[in-house]
Amino acid sequence: MFSQENESNKERVIPDLVVQTAASPGESYKICADFIEKMRTRYPKRNYLLKGIIDNLDPDKHPRTPISYFGKVKEEIVGIIVGEKEGDVFNGYIFLVDQKYQNTNVAVSLMRSLQADESTIKLVPAPIGMRKYTSPEQREHLTRALERYYKRFGFVPSSNHTMVWHRGNPKKNV
Repeated sequence: MFSQENESNKERVIPDLVVQTAASPGESYKICADFIEKMRTRYPKRNYLLKGIIDNLDPDKHPRTPISYFGKVKEEIVGIIVGEKEGDVFNGYIFLVDQKYQNTNVAVSLMRSLQADESTIKLVPAPIGMRKYTSPEQREHLTRALERYYKRFGFVPSSNHTMVWHRGNPKKNV
């Protein structure tokens, strides 16, 4: 299972981090859209999801019911996990932490909150926020690094380039 403290790369702990869930699909969409826009503005040399992709999660325009977990430090959102429920499976679409909060307890806290609430989680190990003009080889390397990271939480490879976690049975595939 996952060890919060990697011996070669100790994670910084953000003591005033709070993890919450959005109260509604509309709030979930707004939190996600605002956070992605903040990342685009803060890190203009990085590729973040296009506005049209994010707008697909808008429950006022599409029959969607996004669910968001978000980490806040003071009043600033510093990381998100966004997905939807399909039966008893949480399908995660976005898992993103602000660069200045990477290698801290933010990602771990978000994932642990999601795992505490859900019995089955599917995630796609797709890098978000890569440098512009990242080569296909670099993208593949980053994808493999994300796969290794998700395995630390008990996720296993599954079909369609996804990784799956099941409470009490991490080896089960969907």
